[in-house]
Amino acid sequence: PLAVSLSPSTIFPRISDPYNWVFLAGLLLTFGGMEVSAVHVKAVKNPGRTYPLAILIAVIIVFSIFMFGSLALAFVIPHQHISLVAGVMQAFTQFFNSFNIGWAIPILAILVFVGTLAEILTWIVGPSRGLYVASLYGQLPPFLQQLNKHKVTAHLLFVQGLIVTGVSGVFLLIPSVEGSYWILTALTAQLYLIMYILMYAAAIRLRYTQPNVKRTYCIPGGNFGMWVVAGGGIIGALLAIALGFLPPKHIETGDHIL
Repeated sequence: PLAVSLSPSTIFPRISDPYNWVFLAGLLLTFGGMEVSAVHVKAVKNPGRTYPLAILIAVIIVFSIFMFGSLALAFVIPHQHISLVAGVMQAFTQFFNSFNIGWAIPILAILVFVGTLAEILTWIVGPSRGLYVASLYGQLPPFLQQLNKHKVTAHLLFVQGLIVTGVSGVFLLIPSVEGSYWILTALTAQLYLIMYILMYAAAIRLRYTQPNVKRTYCIPGGNFGMWVVAGGGIIGALLAIALGFLPPKHIETGDHIL
């Protein structure tokens, strides 16, 4: 039997309750990183058409994967028992035990660990490399500009590790692992969305300060189109940042005002 009711009253969330929106920041984080592909836009044929089409396809794929994956969790695990941290392994455990292949659970756990580790390594090295390029223009102290014998930004990675270690101390202050995980997820999303706000604002400014520059791709509709797209992005990011400060009702995050 399904662990969730599919009646019309339960399929659509009550948007009037702000606590039903609290996971919006984390949801937007799943789309984070798409802008990285822009470095390849000049290598694409007819980028004015091809690149936005590729982004649209990527959005549909990402949304579908997370939507159907979340539904799979909701179908087999009652919502009060879903763990924000272990939800994926919960679902696979439930499925595998139902098909009498519980022996595969440790194998899957190892695969998930390896995949997650690879993702973490990518995210660690990428930002540090970007900071190193900025440091070459004098944006960072000389200490952070140094590379080791393998041409790796060792000093930047060391500082990055110290910051992450300090932030991870939230696990010692929050009464539950789920609460700590939620706070770190919301904080990550909020910081990432600040970058998007700056990017949208820069796009609007460049449209006015350098209107005659020939660009590989240009948002149609002139300045009005730019304000609609970039302005909508800024409003959406600000909304998600604000909602990130609302704690979920079913996750213990400690004392809070609201």
